[in-house]
Amino acid sequence: MKRIILGVLVLACLALIVFHAQEPMLYTAENTSSIGEVDLSVAEKMDSKKAEAVMPLLQDLLGQGGTVVLSVKVKDWESAQEELEEYAEMTRSMDNLVLSLDLSETDLDEFRKKSQENRDALTSLVNGTARLDHLKQLEITYRDSDDPSKYYSVVYEEEALREELQSSYKTYAGNSPALTTIGDHYEADTADLKQSVEDYGEIVEKETGGKAPAPGPGIPPPQIGIALAPAEAVYGDVVRWHGRLGSGEVDVAVESYLDSRLFATTATGADGKYAVSCRIEKVRAGPHLVYVQAGRAVSDLVPFTVLTSPSNLSLGVTVEDEVATCTGNLTANERGVRGAGVRIIVDDAVAARPVTGENGTYEAAVPLEAGEHRIRAEFTAEGYPLDPSSSEEIRVQIGFAPFSPANLIPIAGGVVVGLLAGAVFLRWSRRQPEAAQDREIAHSQGEPIMTAEETAIRDVQIPIEPQTPAEAAFRLWNDLADAAGIEYGVKNARAHTPRELVQALKETPGAESAGAFVKIYERIRYAGGECTWDEVEELERLLGAFRGSRAP
Repeated sequence: MKRIILGVLVLACLALIVFHAQEPMLYTAENTSSIGEVDLSVAEKMDSKKAEAVMPLLQDLLGQGGTVVLSVKVKDWESAQEELEEYAEMTRSMDNLVLSLDLSETDLDEFRKKSQENRDALTSLVNGTARLDHLKQLEITYRDSDDPSKYYSVVYEEEALREELQSSYKTYAGNSPALTTIGDHYEADTADLKQSVEDYGEIVEKETGGKAPAPGPGIPPPQIGIALAPAEAVYGDVVRWHGRLGSGEVDVAVESYLDSRLFATTATGADGKYAVSCRIEKVRAGPHLVYVQAGRAVSDLVPFTVLTSPSNLSLGVTVEDEVATCTGNLTANERGVRGAGVRIIVDDAVAARPVTGENGTYEAAVPLEAGEHRIRAEFTAEGYPLDPSSSEEIRVQIGFAPFSPANLIPIAGGVVVGLLAGAVFLRWSRRQPEAAQDREIAHSQGEPIMTAEETAIRDVQIPIEPQTPAEAAFRLWNDLADAAGIEYGVKNARAHTPRELVQALKETPGAESAGAFVKIYERIRYAGGECTWDEVEELERLLGAFRGSRAP
């Protein structure tokens, strides 16, 4: 009878294996069909361990903006550009951490968004002030020239840059209270951020504070008029400007300048009229300035503003032959967003970077290994007047076709395991009376009988080995911090950021090995680099060198 029961159980197990191997199961963590499929990670938006992983990068971002502003203040454009690139890299690392740790809808996600806005504001500061410094020299050169149109084109470009600087400062200063509040909440130092706002304001005041261009040559006739509409636009709108050349000449080249850069060239038609259109797509949000020039004639400056709009990113996944085909659509204001980069993220790592087509659709094929995977799509909105967006997360279970050659080995293994389990069960059931008899004999002879709790306490707990190089690197970082406390008396070493720990060890024999360790670890932890086992071995070597650096 027992053999019959075991046979039925084995067949039932095989039937379940075949049923679930027929095709992959797709579902989203937010929309599940039963209580058993509910993913509790969706509800868990934030915890202390996740926040602790982001803290060093948060502190660096709070301080790096001040470094950029200070270099601009002393007109060190080369250093300012390098520091700006470091700030941009930090914001990308923050993007990756917030996404990989599922910190959406938390204050750290708000910090990420504000940091992105500050990155754009700092870019305008660095590029705008450097360009203004060059234009001031050109203004002097063209003031006494016989071509007043060049002089006034320089003056107009300066005016456009000053408008952009004022707008960027407004954004930077407006983000400061929110960033300061978040930094204070996590006990970070916000003094550099506050000082950078003051320095930024001083720079803008110096460049824009009531300065008028020096008197230059008068603009001779003919003049050229300009009118623009609408004054405010969003993604997908068309901004048009038009006018008439005062002389009424036909086929005269008219150059249109948007934010002091040549946008388009057209020719006058009947009665000297011209018209230009600009569809708002990859144009930054904020104020913009337009003017036109035809020969020696220059128009007035006319402004318009681009407002930020929300974006929506969809994702669908189909699986065939262990390849996930990811498709979706990026839209804003009921229009497809074309030419935009989308990131396909599989298990918290970027697996593909498709670009949207003319109607905002995208497609990417991602090879997947057997097992369960989490897939989502992300749009950072960099360079667009749009808010960033991400799709819902989709989970994919890669399975096998029943009775396929690739599936014969798992099925055979299941049969063997079932038979072995049955044999063990039969042997165990037969030995129960013998075991009971042995316990009675042992008890009668006075031998101690251990309880289940005593046996569990006696068992030695084996630490879980890291499963990925990134986990191993994080564990080695904790070992380095502990070693710094033991070998050199660094207090609360684990609470230090990597750079703070290196600074604390600066005057010790282990400074060189600790610095090399932190350089590799920061690239893995904060710059979003992929960690390899070779790098883990190098970290282990550096940790060993650090531990042996102190003389006995």
